[in-house]
Amino acid sequence: MTDEDAFIMSLAENIARRGHRPLEILADIELLLARDYTIDDIITRTGLSEKYVRDIVFLLEKGEERLIEAVQNSTIPWTTALETARAKHDDENLGDMLEEAYKTGQLKGHQITDAKRLIEKRREKGPKTGGDRPKLPNSAHSLVKTYQREVARQHKLMLKTDHAHQQLLLVVQGLKRLFADEHFVTLLRAEGLDSLPKYLADRIETA
Repeated sequence: MTDEDAFIMSLAENIARRGHRPLEILADIELLLARDYTIDDIITRTGLSEKYVRDIVFLLEKGEERLIEAVQNSTIPWTTALETARAKHDDENLGDMLEEAYKTGQLKGHQITDAKRLIEKRREKGPKTGGDRPKLPNSAHSLVKTYQREVARQHKLMLKTDHAHQQLLLVVQGLKRLFADEHFVTLLRAEGLDSLPKYLADRIETA
């Protein structure tokens, strides 16, 4: 299995996993876009709906760093971020949209105030933060790295197992020669040491 196959497998498992959050899916799709996957490829490989994938790609391609950061910080929900990104910067209806989101429960408590501040800052300074936004949760990439570490660990374990097997063969061959010596066996019997673990005894008989 190639790293690319492992990446796609981990991504598919992540998205299918119960409780996988929208922000994590956004991060996974961002990784796929960085690997030059098309929207159709992403839809086919992840099993996500076309609308959902296109909405996420829309937010990423618009460079909506402030909105992405706000979603990451739980300032606004995913749906509000999308609606805001689709609206024009000078859209006076944005305030009404936020009020409606508050009434319907999309925005709760202090989120309405934080969202209004975000919209105002976005209107004044644009969608980009002007710096590096916090990295999105890189769940799929992390799983690939975990997979690679596990493969490396298994490889080392196999090498150790093979080495132990070779050492055991040497021990078995040595014991077989010793037990073929009647004087040695007599000495062991005199000392009460003429028995062996069944595993070793069986190996000596079949060696």
